[in-house]
Amino acid sequence: MKYRKADIHDLDTVCEIRKRQLIDEGISPDINIDEQLRGYFTKALQGNDFIEYLAGDEKETVATAAILFLPFPPSYTNPSGIRAYITNMYTAPAYRGQGIASDLLNRLIEEARGRNVHRIFLSASKMGKSVYSRFGFQEADEWMEMDL
Repeated sequence: MKYRKADIHDLDTVCEIRKRQLIDEGISPDINIDEQLRGYFTKALQGNDFIEYLAGDEKETVATAAILFLPFPPSYTNPSGIRAYITNMYTAPAYRGQGIASDLLNRLIEEARGRNVHRIFLSASKMGKSVYSRFGFQEADEWMEMDL
């Protein structure tokens, strides 16, 4: 398995895998989000606050994982103010259980350490909770959400 950082040339792959991920998580594809995905990832893949890793071979990308660095006001527990959000964790069904997600997660954590990030958060799917728990992620009551 080869791992590499995605770049703008991977735009189509990143968009397609994101759609597969959402469908696998049970979200119904009842609207077309192609334009929105292309717009988001075009900007994200060219910036410094988003890193996406791809896993696969020359023929096929079988897994992906990304980290988004977000500026928050500095605090006593996070003087830099930078937090990291893990997203786009996806492994194709035929490749699950082979440690690929763990390898990708290790790479994301190292990216965060390299930027002196003190807090990483994520929204875990049912499939991903066991992987994250093994790494030490814990469920937290730190935020609330509201749909608009």
